[in-house]
Amino acid sequence: MSPQQVWKEFRELKAALEMEKTQALADEMFQQESLESLKKKLCDSEMEVVTLEDQVHSLTADVEKLKEAQASLERGKDCAVCFEELEGFLTVHSGETTSQKRPRACFVPCMHAKVCTSYAEEIWNNCKHRKKCPICEETLRRKPRRLHP
Repeated sequence: MSPQQVWKEFRELKAALEMEKTQALADEMFQQESLESLKKKLCDSEMEVVTLEDQVHSLTADVEKLKEAQASLERGKDCAVCFEELEGFLTVHSGETTSQKRPRACFVPCMHAKVCTSYAEEIWNNCKHRKKCPICEETLRRKPRRLHP
């Protein structure tokens, strides 16, 4: 092999190595950019998960509060309209226990019993077009009934 051929082959090998080196650097830069992009997406996803977990926790707490409030209304001792104590609950006045005389009414079909009979009758008699339960607003099908303690 002549020195010119060796020199030519050397330059071709050197050019090929330079090209491979350039390609390897480009691949490494691409992989680095991809890695950074994936890290950012992961970080964003983790933040979204934390935010969603916080929202779920908050909504769960809200649902529990609403359930407690609904249960309190259902078993409450006061009329939802006039706030007078309803019949069937015992209270203490000057050291003695007495039963209240405000009778409780039950609406049909929803069966809510959180209103005294005087206001239940007022709702039934005076609301000709919109006879609705004051608790859930379901349309009443018949006159509210008095519940006996």
